Amino acid sequence: MNITKWISLNLIGMILITIMLTAIQTTLWFQVFSHFPSPLLWLNVFLYIALYRKPIEGIIIIYILSWALSAFTAMPLGLLWLNSFIIFSIVNIIKSRFFWPDAKYFVIASLFSSLIYQVISFGTGAFFDSIMPALNVQIRFFEVLLTPITALPIFIFLKQLDQWTRDDIMSNLKTSNQQVNNYE
Repeated sequence: MNITKWISLNLIGMILITIMLTAIQTTLWFQVFSHFPSPLLWLNVFLYIALYRKPIEGIIIIYILSWALSAFTAMPLGLLWLNSFIIFSIVNIIKSRFFWPDAKYFVIASLFSSLIYQVISFGTGAFFDSIMPALNVQIRFFEVLLTPITALPIFIFLKQLDQWTRDDIMSNLKTSNQQVNNYE
């Protein structure tokens, strides 16, 4: 397969995973655990993209994923994009200061991102939305607590997806570079 097919396959995989995790969060979770707050499963995918993609690629993917995510929430799309890009920017700033590609770092970053997301979504909702969002401290606390617990399986799955698709991108690039060098 050529490089664009692998990139498309990776992007489609990210979209499908985000939709699946969001569906689990918004429907299946409440069927199984009733009114117990659900973790922000989609936020872990956004975090992975912020940590393991170049900024331009990450912005495009976050834009597409936020649009796909908008079907699962009552939040206006513009507000969802704003929240997503603020989280993406904060994670990228922290990533530029210190980063190590490890599962422990991802879980810690997930805890931090879910906490920051709660503050940002409340703040942007209060500032831009006509209806003041409910504070719901207990629900927000459990969302912040549960999101990092689910981060490890999501991290492993997304790493595996990248190995299936992105490693082939790199090997194709190396092969095409070697072929160019052979002709010179």
